Amino acid sequence: MQNRCVICGKVITNGFNLCESCLREYGRDKSRYPEWLKFLIADTNREVRQERRISQREISFTDLGLYD
Repeated sequence: MQNRCVICGKVITNGFNLCESCLREYGRDKSRYPEWLKFLIADTNREVRQERRISQREISFTDLGLYD
């Protein structure tokens, strides 16, 4: 899964939730972000945690021996 900027959708590799141009505009201090941006970041992080949890705990039909 590629990380994308929560504002513009650009693919990012910097480990942040924002691309470099959005970081320049909004800064790195999350406490100063507008509420809508804080919500987008929290929602994206929730989705990532949920996908990770599902992939770790999911049991496939192959694992159950139903399809070989």
